[in-house]
Amino acid sequence: MIGYGNELRGDDALGPVIARRLAESRLPGLEVLVCHQLTPELVTELEGRALVIFVDASARQEEAPIRLHEVRPQDGFALGHHYTPAMLLALAEALHVKTPPAYLMEVQGYGFEYGADITDGARQHIEAAEETLRQFLREAGCRA
Repeated sequence: MIGYGNELRGDDALGPVIARRLAESRLPGLEVLVCHQLTPELVTELEGRALVIFVDASARQEEAPIRLHEVRPQDGFALGHHYTPAMLLALAEALHVKTPPAYLMEVQGYGFEYGADITDGARQHIEAAEETLRQFLREAGCRA
């Protein structure tokens, strides 16, 4: 699992917070990585995994506050400073790195200002996101 986001920008910290909470539960076989953003170096973290789940905050206002969906490599890739999970998978493919099935959990955020804390609205989604991930891992055959 890779939880990512800028922990200095309010709800953008949701990815790292949720990933750390799952890491603390010490689920068998679950490896958790927390980072500020997705970078090309993370390609090496994908190789040899059975599954990867990216966890991030979302600023899009959607009906469902928690969305978990499969991610496929985007067509082509470009080197840069801001990668999405689909871009990272495309880079892995270009480098002939075998990638596992990949999923993205997006958790609704409401405030992304520098120096702000996680909003009360976003805090309400943390436990539900954690339980959604546990259920997904159980269904995927992991002991969560």
